[in-house]
Amino acid sequence: MENVSKMEQYYEENSAELAKVREAYGMRSAPNRHSSINFHDVKLFAQASIDLCQAIDMAFDPGDARLATQLPPEIRKRQVSEIRRKNAALGWLKTRFGVSGARAERVFALYMAHKLNG
Repeated sequence: MENVSKMEQYYEENSAELAKVREAYGMRSAPNRHSSINFHDVKLFAQASIDLCQAIDMAFDPGDARLATQLPPEIRKRQVSEIRRKNAALGWLKTRFGVSGARAERVFALYMAHKLNG
């Protein structure tokens, strides 16, 4: 029961901050007290979790130029057409780093520019 009383105390002491959260996420009925949690609280938690994950993703994203340097040498050395080499590189980037097709294209363009220039 000690945890329940601490949760209630937190809710009381932080009502202004919780109101800011409510406003920031456009919620009218969340966050609620622990004894009144409902679907809207779950929805708020899910959206806050998504926002947190996106912030973490942005903080740790190495950038396109760094990804271009990560292409394995095997892709560079393949004796195949440029189209097949490009497709292999795009597939590798999407699989290894989970980037979108458009971003993989940008990274490959950087790789090719670097390869031609130096």
